[in-house]
Amino acid sequence: MTLFSEIYGAYFRIASAVLERETVTASDLERIVAGEGFRDSVLFIPDKLRPGEGSWGLLEDRGNGEWGRVTSNPPVTIVTELQKRWLKAKLSDPKMWLFLTDEELAELSGRLSDIVPLYSREQIRQVDTYSDGDDFTSPDYRRHFRDILTATKEKRIIYILFRTGSGKVQGRLFVPLKIEYSPKNDKFRVYCRNARRCGNSGNTVINIGRVIRTDLTDTEYPSDLRQDEYFSRIRCQEPAVIKVSQERSGVERFLMEFSSYEKRTGLDTETGDCTVTLWYDRTDETELLIRLLSFGPVVEILSPPGLRAQAAERVRKQYRLIYGGSD
Repeated sequence: MTLFSEIYGAYFRIASAVLERETVTASDLERIVAGEGFRDSVLFIPDKLRPGEGSWGLLEDRGNGEWGRVTSNPPVTIVTELQKRWLKAKLSDPKMWLFLTDEELAELSGRLSDIVPLYSREQIRQVDTYSDGDDFTSPDYRRHFRDILTATKEKRIIYILFRTGSGKVQGRLFVPLKIEYSPKNDKFRVYCRNARRCGNSGNTVINIGRVIRTDLTDTEYPSDLRQDEYFSRIRCQEPAVIKVSQERSGVERFLMEFSSYEKRTGLDTETGDCTVTLWYDRTDETELLIRLLSFGPVVEILSPPGLRAQAAERVRKQYRLIYGGSD
């Protein structure tokens, strides 16, 4: 397993991407490392790739600020039996179909027809999830998803006709910025900006399951439209600070549950408790609160006061529902 992790880890991917090119420049190396590595990889990996003392010996100087690979041919991609079994198992997940065309899905299924899947979906039991997730097998859903995905990747404006949470039908031209999946709701949603109002207003989040029609346009949206500016506007003004106890493997379960969130952690070595500072989107505050409360007494919301008050009120309502009477 250690060998597998080394071969298919980030550093191997970086080296492989570099060796796939006949020659590279300093800017090429920085771009590849930034795309394939970790946040701090650009601080030391380029020095390991460039010819010189302490390098990995993968490149040689070709002059004019270019380096070439020392091998005659690019690296060969090896697909192991384990990878094939994992891929066969992933193909049984309808969410995987959203990212593949019918032709690609048929070709992969054919090539893996004699492979035993690594696991079956029946072996995995999900808890704390809603049962009314999106219908990922619907042809309409797949078509809408792929149109939105194409628009997001190619930075194209798209017309989306959708039904709001209140049942009202709306349609307009949008700039799709990011597609996000919610494991708890088992739904995809897309963060958009109104194509006619790309300033501070016109921000919309659309559940793809509510989309009625999509029409791709050939118009690319402005290159100066910054995603970080958009998401900074919907980010919480003050992060949530959560105290997590070691009881019932609370810290491990908490960090796994919120693995996709930006966070900072601190561990009390005497008590084993962990303090987690969590950043989230304001539109997700209710979902965040529900997920926090599902941990019960293992967690304590320290701040902000508003989030702590909401949690206390929900606990009081649940108490009254079960036991009746006042608090």
